[in-house]
Amino acid sequence: MSAEPGQYPFSIAIAASCEWRIQTDASWADVAPGSGQGNATPVLKVQQNTRLDSRTATVTVKNVPFRVTQNRPTCSYTVDPTSLDQEAGGGNVQIRLTTRDWCPWTATASESWIRVLTPSGTGSATISVDLDRNSGSLRRGFLTIAGLRVDVIQRGS
Repeated sequence: MSAEPGQYPFSIAIAASCEWRIQTDASWADVAPGSGQGNATPVLKVQQNTRLDSRTATVTVKNVPFRVTQNRPTCSYTVDPTSLDQEAGGGNVQIRLTTRDWCPWTATASESWIRVLTPSGTGSATISVDLDRNSGSLRRGFLTIAGLRVDVIQRGS
């Protein structure tokens, strides 16, 4: 099942006179109703998975265990801006990275005149980058932030 929170109905087909009880062994999963008699369509409710791996729970229906697996979450990233066009004077630049709270990231520079001051973290962040002064001609480089490329152009003096 998805890493997102959700509700998953399932069917119990049993004689009308038979009672049943359902329980789970995980705090992130719950079933309602938890007991009844005869045919029913209970709903398994799961919370969002914020771990970096999948997780499993056992749902026991009338003493019969069923394992359910919730997928690991996927991390997606966006950066703003996606390119920098800077003057020769250099200085500090801020890049906004947006992602989920638990998603890890790293930031690196392709050139020594670009210094990443915030090289790694978890969740959304403002990444600080320092550019050296450029006394030569126009130069180009790039940053790699959470696998995304941010092109850097710096004008010469």
